[in-house]
Amino acid sequence: MHRDVNAAGCDSTTTLHLTIHPSIHDTVQTAACETYSWHDMTLNESGTYLFEYSDRQGCASSVTLLLTVAHGTHTLLAEAACDNYLWHGTDYGESGTYVYEYRNSDGCASADTLRLTILESSHSDTAVAACERYRWHRDGRTYAESGVYVHLYTNDAGCPGSDTLHLTVHETFALHRHDTVCDGESLLFDGTPRNETGDYEARMTSRHGCDSTVWLHLVVRPQLRVEIGSEYVCKQERYRLTALTDGYGCSWSATPDDRQLAGHEHDAAVSLHLQDTTLVTLTAEYATGPACPSSAQMTLAPIVNVTAAIDCRPEVLRQDQRQVTAWDMSTGHTAREWYVDGLAWGDAPTIVCEAGEDAGELVIALLAYNDHCADSAEKRIHLADETIFVPNVFCPSLSSNPTFRAYGNGIIEFHMAVFTREGLQVFSSHSIETEWDGTHNGTPCGQGTYVYRIRYRGRSTPDGWQVLTGNVTLLR
Repeated sequence: MHRDVNAAGCDSTTTLHLTIHPSIHDTVQTAACETYSWHDMTLNESGTYLFEYSDRQGCASSVTLLLTVAHGTHTLLAEAACDNYLWHGTDYGESGTYVYEYRNSDGCASADTLRLTILESSHSDTAVAACERYRWHRDGRTYAESGVYVHLYTNDAGCPGSDTLHLTVHETFALHRHDTVCDGESLLFDGTPRNETGDYEARMTSRHGCDSTVWLHLVVRPQLRVEIGSEYVCKQERYRLTALTDGYGCSWSATPDDRQLAGHEHDAAVSLHLQDTTLVTLTAEYATGPACPSSAQMTLAPIVNVTAAIDCRPEVLRQDQRQVTAWDMSTGHTAREWYVDGLAWGDAPTIVCEAGEDAGELVIALLAYNDHCADSAEKRIHLADETIFVPNVFCPSLSSNPTFRAYGNGIIEFHMAVFTREGLQVFSSHSIETEWDGTHNGTPCGQGTYVYRIRYRGRSTPDGWQVLTGNVTLLR
């Protein structure tokens, strides 16, 4: 406040309202690539720059710029490479100029320029087929086996080169062929039919154009021996046929009926019972290779079996009747032969013969036969003179008569059993000569009377059984 006297001489007061504006002085620090525009100026060098001005209050002001100017990186590279060149992660396969742009460590746009020349490597693939061996001019070597071979070198451009040979070597070979044919057959070889066992040679060109030799080793199989062995088994009324062959296996067939062969067609021997005339065929063959079957046939006719039988009268000789008449009762035969006591007695249907005075029996035999079968029969005519004697006492403790048995003549079958009076069997025998020593299961039997029962057949009545019972006393 200011006091004063105005023009009228009066005291006056003047009041000043004052505002003071400060000047502005700033400093800016920055960095730029290549150039920096500032207050209508283009700056391209690092430095300190001052810009003065009046602010809006009219006060004198200034800005100081601390400027750093960085520059991009630019390089030029000339390279030559074989086939391809890897540059900044990219594989280049053609000649040319290539630019790689990036920002350098100062963050400025930069660029590398590559002037690239691509040189080519040399590569070749060759496929060759040859007979036996091949000489490759690229490496000067001779190869005798099929395969893939590679020759490496450096070409005129200084790049790697490779030649690849795909080689197939075809043999000039001698082929051995083994064949077998049957007798009467032939095999065409080298344009000529071959029908004899031997080794044959033919020279020819293989399908690959190589000279080769083919050998044929030929075996001509002889015809197999096949025969049928035939035997008629009279008792079974069957033909027994046997395969006689040097072949492997056999096969039977029969016409008109081969049902009996079912399941036995390949047996070495078969058996047939015939009702009709039958044609039998046997076929044999080789085990391996061509079978070369061979066959044999046989015609068989049904055969009547022979059964010999004799009928005699009388059936028992007696002292006053020693003459016997025998009749042939056989069937299926066409001839006969009689034998009496081993002597031939002719071939009549009926014979009459007589036993000698001292003969105990008369043996008459008959042989009946036809062209295939024979049978025999025999009759023994016994003299009716059988006797049997049974003692009634024995004493095991004495040296004389210590055992019990039966005695007889003309006995042909015998059975004896001894019992106690209570019915316990203490002894049995099937032979008239077997003796009882008076024991039972090894224990002496008690003194007393025992019952015996005998069954026997004698020569005079061979078809009938006789029974004899009685008592025997055992003494101690």
